[in-house]
Amino acid sequence: MSFLFFTAVYSLYLGLQKTFKQQNFLAVYLCVSFLVEIFVYLKVMLNPSYEDGVIYQSYIIFSTAFMFLYLVNNKIPNLRILGITSFVIFLLCSSFFFYKSPYQISQSMGVTFSLCYIFLSLVWLFGKLRTPGRENILKNPKFWVASGLMFWGVFFILRIIPRRLFKDLDDDLLILSQSFFNIINIFFYLLFFIALLKYKNRENGRIR
Repeated sequence: MSFLFFTAVYSLYLGLQKTFKQQNFLAVYLCVSFLVEIFVYLKVMLNPSYEDGVIYQSYIIFSTAFMFLYLVNNKIPNLRILGITSFVIFLLCSSFFFYKSPYQISQSMGVTFSLCYIFLSLVWLFGKLRTPGRENILKNPKFWVASGLMFWGVFFILRIIPRRLFKDLDDDLLILSQSFFNIINIFFYLLFFIALLKYKNRENGRIR
């Protein structure tokens, strides 16, 4: 949570420098993410039996909608249609899972969320490769965001699918997997921080 706080504060700092609108757009995501984490943390501290399913599932829908708007603005019609289709499918699935289990995040909800992150990232990356520009892709902030989403989505699936098995067989292994995923989260926000640095280094112009 501390690295998320640092990244969110840095994004606000860049926003005060009147940098790119898309960077300010990304700052909204980071700040909302931090506020959700701190809210749930405080609620659990005050009430250990607190069920965080509603707020996290709402956050999942917000995050996916946000990344859809941020990434899927591709000029290739077929890719744009694929991005829109994946987002609509996610909304339908998440609405069903939310209705079925509003107070707990189901494994199906988590897997669907991760797959949508991965798919949106692949749509952006493939579109960028199909229409290469003069700019090195590593200098594009969206490359680092898309890479972070894909990286996080893959490891979240690898964590959530065997989670029930770990819980039934070995509590220590479950704790170890949680600790490992905390490292994954730090790396995830590190990629977002790199994206912010790329925004800072750009003088003018606007990326797709």
